[in-house]
Amino acid sequence: MFTAATYAAIRQARRDNPSFEWSPIWEYGAFLDVRDLATAVERALTVPLAGHHRFLLCAADISSAEHGSRELVGRLLPHVSWQGGPEYDDEPFRSLIDTTGARSLLGWTPHHRWRPASSAHE
Repeated sequence: MFTAATYAAIRQARRDNPSFEWSPIWEYGAFLDVRDLATAVERALTVPLAGHHRFLLCAADISSAEHGSRELVGRLLPHVSWQGGPEYDDEPFRSLIDTTGARSLLGWTPHHRWRPASSAHE
């Protein structure tokens, strides 16, 4: 989970060493702000659900310094065929993690992004 200190440490590490983002491993740019986790937990405790449910939680965008999701998949996972749709044309930094379950059953939406929403096409 990301806190203000986590964001600052990662940005500094990337300034010091740009390959830090994907070397030695790449985590698909997946991250979750601790504030969004808190709202998901609150929703899980208050939304009336029956039975057992598992959810993937992730920010709406990837934590890439400058490369979009499609570009990073092609570059770092060339043996994996691209499965993304036209939504990645409109939102190139869109997360690769599907959070549909949490969105539909909990009414949860992540609000905290790696980059401001207005710069999603930069």
